[in-house]
Parts: sequence; C-alpha cells; structure tokens
Amino acid sequence: NVRIVQDGTMLSSESATYNIDNNMVRFNGPLVELVDKDGNMLRSERMAYNTKDSVATYDTGGAMKNKEGSVIESRRGTYDAKIKTFIFDGNVELYTDTIFMKSTTMRYLTDEEKMYFGRETYTWRGDGFVKSDAGWYDNAGGIIHFALDVYMNNEDYEAWCDEVYYHRESGRVEMYNNIQILNEKDNMTLLGHELIYTADTVATITKQPAIAYYGENENNVVDSLFVGADTLHFYTIKRNYIPTEAIESANARKKSILFDALTELRNQQAAERAKAAEEKLRQMGKLPPVIPQKDSSAALPMVDSLGQPLRDSLLMQVDSTTTLPLGDVLPSEELTQESAQDTTFAQTPGQLPDLSDSTLVSMPDSIAVLPDSTAIKHIVAYRNVKAWRSDLQMRCDSLFFSELDSIAQLFGRPVLWNKIKNQLTSDEMQLMLKEGNIHRGSMLDNAMITTQEDTIHYNQIKSTEMMGFFRENQLYRYDALGGLYAVFYVVEEEAITTVNVKEASSMTAVIKDGNAERLIYLTQIKSDAYPIADITMEKQRLKGFEWRGDERPVDRFDITSQPVHISHRDRYAYVVRPNYIYSNRYYDDHMSKVITDIDTRAERERQRQITLAREEARRELDSIKAESLLLDSLIIDTLSRDSLTLDTLLVDTLLRDVPLNDTLDFRTWERDTLLRTADSLLTQDAAEVVIPITDSLQAAIPAQKEENLQEKSEQSPDLSSDETTPKISDKAVARAERKALRKAKRQERILKWKLRRQERREAAELRRALRKAKVKK
Repeated sequence: NVRIVQDGTMLSSESATYNIDNNMVRFNGPLVELVDKDGNMLRSERMAYNTKDSVATYDTGGAMKNKEGSVIESRRGTYDAKIKTFIFDGNVELYTDTIFMKSTTMRYLTDEEKMYFGRETYTWRGDGFVKSDAGWYDNAGGIIHFALDVYMNNEDYEAWCDEVYYHRESGRVEMYNNIQILNEKDNMTLLGHELIYTADTVATITKQPAIAYYGENENNVVDSLFVGADTLHFYTIKRNYIPTEAIESANARKKSILFDALTELRNQQAAERAKAAEEKLRQMGKLPPVIPQKDSSAALPMVDSLGQPLRDSLLMQVDSTTTLPLGDVLPSEELTQESAQDTTFAQTPGQLPDLSDSTLVSMPDSIAVLPDSTAIKHIVAYRNVKAWRSDLQMRCDSLFFSELDSIAQLFGRPVLWNKIKNQLTSDEMQLMLKEGNIHRGSMLDNAMITTQEDTIHYNQIKSTEMMGFFRENQLYRYDALGGLYAVFYVVEEEAITTVNVKEASSMTAVIKDGNAERLIYLTQIKSDAYPIADITMEKQRLKGFEWRGDERPVDRFDITSQPVHISHRDRYAYVVRPNYIYSNRYYDDHMSKVITDIDTRAERERQRQITLAREEARRELDSIKAESLLLDSLIIDTLSRDSLTLDTLLVDTLLRDVPLNDTLDFRTWERDTLLRTADSLLTQDAAEVVIPITDSLQAAIPAQKEENLQEKSEQSPDLSSDETTPKISDKAVARAERKALRKAKRQERILKWKLRRQERREAAELRRALRKAKVKK
C-alpha cells in the first residue's frame, strides 16, 4: 500500500520502485491510482512518476474518470500536474453527457474543463454521427466544436462542412464554409457557407446559399434544378399552430390555381350549342315538344267524403270530458260516453308531444376532434432569387413556398425562361409543385409570353391572367384569360414576311417542343395582317414588352460553384462505437452499466411513446364509436318520427273512402290505435323500427272493430254489425298497404345506406388515427 503525495497529487499502488538519481518512481500492482487536487482519477496497471517534473505516464492502458462521471481512456497517456493537463494517445475513447467519442489523440485541460481532440475523431449522440479531424469540447460551456473535413449523418440527413459549433443546452447549431446537407428522401441538397439552426426548427443559410433538387428531364436524363438567393430561410410549424386565416388563404389559392377556367367555358359553350340544336330540331318537328311537368312536391289536401278538409288527428286536443271534433258533425252521446271511459285519452290533456328533428341534435362536447400536429415546411428566399435547369430558368426578387398548398409564390418582377427562347413575365407568379415537379403555373396581372424569332423579332401574347399546365416540368399548354393581345410573325422560306396582330377575350395554346403547335380561340377574334415592311417596329411591340435574356442564368455555376457530394454512408459503416475496455476493467464495469442504463432509458422512452400513441389512437377510436352510437340513435329517432307520421297518413288515407255516417265509429278506434302506435314506436328496440308498420296497423284495425262490435251489441242488440262497423273499400286498403310498404322499404334502404357509410367513415378514421400515431397495424 504505497502512496506518494506531491502538490495535491496523490499516487498509490501495491508496490513501487524509486530511482533517486532519475527522480523516477515506478508503481506496480494490479491497480495504480492517481488523483489530482480537482478529484480527477487516473487508473492503470503500471505507472511512472517523475517527482521533479510532476509528470506521470503509462503505456499499458489506462482510464481517467472525473467527478462528473465522464471517462477518457487510451493505450498510452501522460499527466502533467504543473499545467493540469491529461494527454491521451492511441485508441482514445471518451464518454461525457450521452456523447460517445473515439479519436487517435486527446488533451484534457482540467482547470478549463476543456478537451481537445485530433484527427480521425468519431462522435455519436443518439442516432447522430460526426466525423472530424480536429475540434474541442467545452464541458463547462456545453459547446462542441468540430473542424477539418467534418461529416455528419443521422437517419434523415447527411452533411458536410469545414466547421460546426453545437450548443448542447439550447440545441443551436452553427455551420461554416462549404456546407452541404443531403436529404435523400426529398432528393435535395442544401448548399452555402454559413448556416444557423435553432432548436425551434428554424434554419437560415447565407453566403451563396442554394438548393439542388435531383430529378430527370423529359428524356429520362438526370437533370438537377438549382435555386439560389442572398438568404434562404427554412422553418417548420405544426398545422394546429398555423392561424386559420393562413390555412383558408392557402386552400383558396390552391383551389384557384387548380381551376380550369377555359375547360369550364368550353363545356358551357358545348352545352349551349347542344341545347340550341335540340331546340332547332323541336321547331322542325323532329323531336316531340317539351311537356311541362306538375310540381309533385306540393302535398294534396286531405278531404272527407263531403269534400271538407280533414284535420290532422295528431293535433286534436281532447280531455276526459270532451270528444273529438270532426268538422260539422256533432258528437253523439254514445261517443261522448266512450271518450269519457277512455283512460288513455284521459291521460293526454293536450296534443301529442312534437317530435323535433333528430338531425338537429348537437354532438356531445366529450367527442373532441384531435388537433392535426402534422409538421408543415416553409421556405423563404430573399433578394436576387434565381433558378437554373437545362430547360428552365427563373429569376425574381423573393420567393415563398409552403407545404400547405405546395405553391411557390414569386414576387418582384418574376420571369421564367423555357427552352431559352420562351420568356414568361407577370407582376406576380405562382408555381404549384407536385411530387417535386412543376404541375401548374399562374401568372397574375400583366401576364406576357414572349418567344424570340431572331435578335429583333419576338412573338408576343399578352393577357390579364395566364395559366400554364406542365407535365414532367415541361409546358404543354397555356391559357390566356381576359384582354388578349397577340403579335405573331409569319416565316416563309426562312424569312419573316408578315405580321399578324390579334385581339380576343381568351385563348388556349398547345405546346410541343417549346413551340405553339395549335392555337384555339374560344371567343370572337379580331385579326389583322400586315407586310413586315409596312409596319413600324414600335407597332410590333405590345405595351410592356421587355426582353430580359441578359438576366437569364446560363448554367448552374451562376447559382453556386460548390461541387455536390454523393452519399458517404457506406464509407463510415464499418466504424463501431467505443467499447471502453480499460474503463470497465479499472472502474468495476462502470461504462457497461452506463450504456445499459442509457439503453434501458431509451427503450423505456420508446415504449412510452408507443403507449402514448396507442392511447391517442384508442381515444380517437372511442370518440368514433361514441359518434357512431349517437348517429345510430339519431337514425332510430328519425325513423320513429317518420313511421309515426306514416301511420297518420295511412289512417287519413283510409278515411277518405269511409262514408260519413261511419266516420264517428271509425274515429273511436282510430284515436286509440294512433296513441298506442306512437307509444310503441317511441319505446321499441332499434331493430323493430324498420319492420313495416302495415302489419301492426292491419292487426290493430280488426281487433278494434271486434271490440266496438261487442260493446255496441251489448248496448243496442237490435243493431246489426253492418250498421255499426265502418265500411272500408278493398281498393283503399290495398292502396294504403302498398303505399306504406313502399315507404317502409325506402326507410330500410336509407338506414342500410347510412350504416354502410358510417362503417366506411369509421374505417377511414381508424386509418387516420393509426397514421397520426405512427403505429403499424
């Protein structure tokens, strides 16, 4: 148990050899330990200590652990107590604050709590990986600096630059010089020389920033689109945090750019021509005349056998001492007594309760719509915006793009060149992207298309608004909407001979190989032709004409001169994480426990996220089920109300064919039947609602007739049954049965359709919930 203490540094071991002439103490034993005044502990199997220089060295592998739990180990190492510096060399491995690092050499300044690392340094944190050849880590300030040929990647991105500063607490990242960020998922690379990224998903890149989109042209040849500006600004916002006004504006903008105005106009004109042709054929007698149809929606008034209107039986008010009023017929004493004895009627002091429209029942507050937390990307380009592709170039002052509508809005004298010779200009321009390609283009206010014939002659089309249609980034059609003016040159034998000046309201053009193959005017056109020698150059130019060919980017180097890297993932696939052999040997498997703890916490967090996702999906499913149950109850309520109304209509229909002298007796059992039917319809099970009500009605009519006959025979035995029983014709009964049966079948079909629609809606909501929760089926 040998121990030496010098200037706050203590060394201890099982044995030691002290060479006084060389001022060298050699410590031996299974464990040699060095502890400095700051509590940093260095352990190894053997260690040499120079008492004169206060320098300790080891070459059999050692590990240092500080008071925060950070670990540095290496094959060889040195500690200089005078400058308070640890130097590690050969197979250096570091762990600090969830950061794992490997390097060839490293220096640790204990008083500054700063570590410097050298070439071939590999760093891991979470799923991120960094390779560099120099840098430092400020443990006190929480800043990591990587330098010299920096390469980074994670699951989504790869990045290159000369320098990176990472602020651990705030998540701020600063990248400088020769920056490239490759996103293979979106087939794009971001380039520049200065990038600032903050934790709130906002990134700003300056100093020759550019974006390269990889794609193919119409010949299936790889052709990239380069977009550059003075400043590029990227940010992401969750959809539920975006103002409603912005979402509505984006939806309106998307609807407007997708609207095909000329196709609608052509369809309208075709319909008008077809209608005119049909009218002409009718006038010629080749088609029969149109017979006006009666309005079937108006309900026919219900009358009795004398032609008097019948009152709705559901609206008749009765009490225990009154009888049912039936037009001009006075109640008889017999009917009055029966009414007084009817306990069912006695319990109905007023009219039957009005069944409100069940479709107006509001949804319960507990069924809440989950917020849409989809991340929406936005790109803003400021000043001197330009783009280049081999067949398409663009220039404007500023640009705004949002995934809300997938539309890029161009401001500040926007101009597009297609096939070099076609120039498109307007005060404002919108380009809609679909699957990374231009899908639609809208030119608003002072829209003009100019095609260069030679150095002084230009075909021109000007309109209030123009719409362009693209296929695989190629313009194949454009429409001119409103106030069309055009100037075209006629070429004969390779010489321009004639100038055509045209005016119209609208026009559509079919484009092939960059040239207008066919022009279609949908309204009346005014056209004038002039010999080229008889018209001045001023009249050959439309108002606002300006050829801006000198502003067109010539190649992609006008956007950025940076070379574009390809993926380097495979190059670093062989690099494995540190295994911390010496740290586990000298500190009782300390790093194995740390790694196990980190993996356990990561797995616990992953399970927690899965549980939260499942709970969110379950809550949404429960809300869907609750909504389904509510809709089912609404359907049942609606069918009950409709069935009750159908009963009333059926009875009133039967009354039309009943003679007047039998009406009073028929009303006697009618009131009981209606009340019992209403009560049963409001309380019966949902499955019984769709049963045709004709069965119950037909069963109720004979039963009530038998009761009436029995009572009348007891009171007046001389009266025959034919005189006391209402006579209903067979045709009326059959007609009422058919009508009721058709009504019931229609209600049954409606119910089945609503149930099928609800099932499809539930399935769609389930898929949406699982997709939001990122849980696989």
